[in-house]
Amino acid sequence: MKPKYSPMMMQYLSIKEENQDSIVMFRLGDFYEMFFDDAILVSKELEIALTGKNAGAVERVPMCGVPFHSASGYIQKLVDNGHRVAIVEQLSEPGKKGIVERGVVQIITPGTIFDESLTNNKNNYIAALEEFDFNYTLAFCDISTGEFCVTNIDKNEKLLLNQLQMMAVKEVVCLSKHIFKFDDILSSPFDNDKYNDKYAKIFSNINDLKQIKTASLLLNYLLDTQKRELEHLQIIEEINNDDYLTMDLYTKKALELTTNTKNNEKYGSLYWLLDQTKTAMGSRLLKQWIERPLINQAQIEDRLDIVEIFTNYFIQRESVKEILKDIYDLERLSSRIAFGNINARDLKWISSSLKVLPELKAQLISLDEPLINELANKLVDLSHITELIDQAIVDNPPLTVKEGGIIKDSFNEELDELRYIRNHGKQWLAKFEQKERDKTGIKGLKVGYNRVFGYYIEVTKANLSLVKDEFNYTRKQSLSNAERFVTPELKEMESKLLSAQDKMVKLEYVLFTQFRDYIKKDVHTLQDVAKVIARIDVYQSLAMISSENSYVRPIFNQSKTFNVVDGRHGVI
Repeated sequence: MKPKYSPMMMQYLSIKEENQDSIVMFRLGDFYEMFFDDAILVSKELEIALTGKNAGAVERVPMCGVPFHSASGYIQKLVDNGHRVAIVEQLSEPGKKGIVERGVVQIITPGTIFDESLTNNKNNYIAALEEFDFNYTLAFCDISTGEFCVTNIDKNEKLLLNQLQMMAVKEVVCLSKHIFKFDDILSSPFDNDKYNDKYAKIFSNINDLKQIKTASLLLNYLLDTQKRELEHLQIIEEINNDDYLTMDLYTKKALELTTNTKNNEKYGSLYWLLDQTKTAMGSRLLKQWIERPLINQAQIEDRLDIVEIFTNYFIQRESVKEILKDIYDLERLSSRIAFGNINARDLKWISSSLKVLPELKAQLISLDEPLINELANKLVDLSHITELIDQAIVDNPPLTVKEGGIIKDSFNEELDELRYIRNHGKQWLAKFEQKERDKTGIKGLKVGYNRVFGYYIEVTKANLSLVKDEFNYTRKQSLSNAERFVTPELKEMESKLLSAQDKMVKLEYVLFTQFRDYIKKDVHTLQDVAKVIARIDVYQSLAMISSENSYVRPIFNQSKTFNVVDGRHGVI
């Protein structure tokens, strides 16, 4: 017979029943708790204490927990070990009658984790894979940047694995009937590849039905696990493998393009040599360029033209490099806005990044080169965002967004009033008391407070005759030698004083979400600007390396001659 557990534990078991393939992190106050087998597993993997909980049954239920403020590191470790984690939050306010409502707000998997660090220059791709009669189709997405792409590859498992490993995919979504197994890659069965009209815009660049189905499979999986709209997803780009030099994984490893053969680290690779980028966005783009070399001569020459311009203009290049140092990862920051996990510090970073764009644009235009001007003109004016952030957000905001301390003084009248009430409540009461004494002529009138009756005006019985109807006093409590009254003004102030702090915190959060929603309208513009910054960063990096090492621009010929004069190995 099934043991009878407490209502809270029954709630947990109901949620766990629907998420049997995930570790359920169940929010209880300031902790995420895990129970039963999840607790035993997590306590071993995270090396945290396993305890027990009285849950209505005779035996104590195995339990372990982590503080919710620092949960991201624990979640990262579980996900790195190949687990899915279902985050269960409180959906209703505690204190109301009955058990607090709870539900899954997000399922975090190896392919969907948001890296908290903005210094991470690696993409985190999740893929979807569908098998068709003559080819495989792959869709890739990095939800931390919004990048989304699709490609068709020949029906060859080596080519398939090569593509997945090249993109460093952590998780592959497949239809249940075609589950693929790969070493070190989580396979996630999912059976909804129906086209989603709501996201029609991101499909505007692709027409291949196979690609649309596979991209839909990935999109629907992401919507299902993230439990929110993904407005930051970028227009899906088709990767045409005919545009790039195809290399198998062994060739790439032997050439040490992005990692060395000794320990698979960046040091000693071509990427290590060329990466003098100053932004995470630029570093990610450079890695993509190295892993997918162009084969179209005109496109290669365009890149070389811009690198040569930056090589020739040393002073402007140095200025550009210094400006880029002040730009945070706008690509990931803009995704956080749409995803809803941005904090006030992130907004300040967006502001400080956007503030330097006019100077960056001016430096680029000063070169007076058409190819550079084309890049510069894509750095559109976003000063309305920086002005709002600078006017509204304090200089050193806290990391949490639901505990106040975010909004500047004088930004919002209601907030200022609440802060004034909190900070000057005693002064107001003293002034109010004196005002009432002057109005009534009762020198012994006093304003007091107790927990049962709240704030009151106390008048001794000897002075009751001085209390006139026009004073609008309402009797609140009778004592042996005095009467206690309240006025609408005091009642209003009581309400404000007792709830000022709570109202302040809630109002600050409402204002913060309004800022977030306002900036969210420009998410795709921010992403476009981020892409331009990434390209500028890569170009200056390649130019700097070329100048420092006296690299010479190659000259193309059509006779298949490869002639190197006085060459030397860049790394060795």
